[in-house]
Amino acid sequence: MESARLLTRIFDCGALRGVPVLPAMERGRSWDLRRIGGAAVAVLAIGLHAGSARAVEFSDTLDATARVGETAFDLVVLRPLSATALAVGSVFFVASAPFVFPEGWYRTGSPREAVRPAWSTFVYAPYEYTVLRDLGDL
Repeated sequence: MESARLLTRIFDCGALRGVPVLPAMERGRSWDLRRIGGAAVAVLAIGLHAGSARAVEFSDTLDATARVGETAFDLVVLRPLSATALAVGSVFFVASAPFVFPEGWYRTGSPREAVRPAWSTFVYAPYEYTVLRDLGDL
């Protein structure tokens, strides 16, 4: 943005008004010393401005590519598989609840604590992996 402003100042505001015009230029030649000088100043300004920018390293490009690949793999492969695991785990939880409930209630004395291990294994772990995890976080 700064380079564009600088170019606008050079060409529109007449920063090069003091540059003399040669007699050949007054006769209608296609090139103008003001334009050449303005172009030289613009190239110099852009060159100095671009030199201060940090160059992107090859390792940064590889890291970004790897992140995009991980995100795509997560979205296309892992999320559907973990959603399927969540559905199958919910069915297993419902099927296992009558078996774990009496023994867990006898040990803990609480109906909620009786089914907590089965809930955590079959339902909550796949839910956490499918829904709560950030995209691309393998």
